[in-house]
Amino acid sequence: MKKNNNNLLQFLPKPLSKRAFQCAYYTIATLLFLFIICQASASGIENNGTAQKAMSLAGTFTGIADDASALYFNPGGIAFSESHQIAIGTTMLMRSTSFLSPYSGNHNLEDKTAFPLHLYAAFKVGELSTVGLSVNSPYRSESQWQSEWPGRYVSTYYKFTTTYVQPTYSILLNEKFGVGIGGVIGFSSVKDELTIPVSDGTAELTSKLDATTTSFGINVGLLFKMNDETSLGLSFKSGMKHDFSDGTIKYNNIPSSLLPGYPNSAKGSLVTYTPNTISLGGSHLLTKQLLLAVEFKYALWSSSDTVGVEVENYPDRNYGVGLNHENAFSLSAGAEYEVSDDITVRAGVGYDLSPVKNDYLNPRMPDADKYKFSAGGTFRFNENFSIAIAYMLENFTERESTNIQYNFNGTYKSYNHLVGITLNYDI
Repeated sequence: MKKNNNNLLQFLPKPLSKRAFQCAYYTIATLLFLFIICQASASGIENNGTAQKAMSLAGTFTGIADDASALYFNPGGIAFSESHQIAIGTTMLMRSTSFLSPYSGNHNLEDKTAFPLHLYAAFKVGELSTVGLSVNSPYRSESQWQSEWPGRYVSTYYKFTTTYVQPTYSILLNEKFGVGIGGVIGFSSVKDELTIPVSDGTAELTSKLDATTTSFGINVGLLFKMNDETSLGLSFKSGMKHDFSDGTIKYNNIPSSLLPGYPNSAKGSLVTYTPNTISLGGSHLLTKQLLLAVEFKYALWSSSDTVGVEVENYPDRNYGVGLNHENAFSLSAGAEYEVSDDITVRAGVGYDLSPVKNDYLNPRMPDADKYKFSAGGTFRFNENFSIAIAYMLENFTERESTNIQYNFNGTYKSYNHLVGITLNYDI
C-alpha cells in the first residue's frame, strides 16, 4: 500500500508533500461522507453560514478573501495564499416563523434545526498557482406546517437543498492581481407536499413530490491589492437551472370516486432556478490591528418566474407555483480587530432585500427583507491550527401578504439564528 501511495505522489505537483496529500485525502473523504448523512436544512433559500469568517462579518468577504473559503466567495483571493489550507466546519441553522391569519389566529412553522457542512481545501502548486476544492450548501430551504393548518391547500411541507462541489484554479498575474475560476457541480433535491381539497370521508387527499437533479455552473473571482492596506474584489457566480425531470409524485387518501384521475404514483417534474450573482467588495487596513470592509451584492432573481409541476400522463394534475421574482441586492459591512497574535475578533451588519413580491409571497418560502447582525472570532493554537466561531441573527421584517394566486392572506414574521464553527489547518 505504501508503494502505491508513492507512485501516486509522483504525479502531484512537488510542493504537495506526502503529509499534505494524506491530510487532504482523509479530510475530503470524511467530509463527503458526512454530507451524505447530514442533509437536513432550515428555511430561507440562501444559506449565509457557508464559512465562519465571512459569516462573522455579515457576509462581507469578497474584498478580503484571505482564507480557504475564498474558493467560494472570491476564487481570485486564494491565489495570494502562501500555504496549503484546509477548513472544515458546520453551521447550526435555527428558524422561527409565525403566520397570523385574519380568520384563524396565529400559526407557527414547525421548528427545524439543520447542520449543513462546508469544506475548503487549497494547495499551492508553485509560486503563482493554487488549486482547490470547495464543497458547501449555498441554497437551502425547508418549511413544515401542521397538517391541518389553514394554508394546507397551499403547502404543508417544502424542502429545497443544494450541495455545490467546486474544483478551482487560481493564479497570480502579478504581485497585486489574482484571478480564479471554478467549475461548479450542483447536486440538488426538492420535496413539495400539499393537501388537495377533497376527502375520502376519513382523511384529505395529499400530494407528495420528490425529485433530485444535477446542475452545472461557474464561479469567477478577481482580487486586486492596491497596496498593503487596501484591496478590491469582484466575483461572479452563475445561476443554475435545476431541471427535476425524473421525480416521483404520490397521492394518498384517494377517494374511490376519483381513482381514475389520481394515480397512486406517477412521474413528476419541475424546473427551478438559482440566480446569477455579482459581488463587489473592498477592505482597508485602517490601523495595524483594525480592518474595515464593505460589500455590495446583486442577485438576478428575475429568471425565476413560475415553477410548474407536471404529472406524466395526468395533465389535469399539473399545478404551478407563481414566483415572479425580481432582482435584489444586499449591502454589508464588517470590522476585524487583531487583539493579539492568537486572537482576532469580528463583527458585521447587513441588509438583504427580498426578491419575492408581496402578491406572490406564500408559505413555501415565507421570505422578507432582513437585517443581519453578526459577531465571531478566530483563536489560533499554534502556527498550523486555529478555530473560527461565528453567530448571526437574521431579523426578517414583518410582512403582510395578499397572495393573488391562492387568495391566502396574512402576516409573516421570521427570525434566523446561525451558530457555526470551522476548524482551519495550514500545512
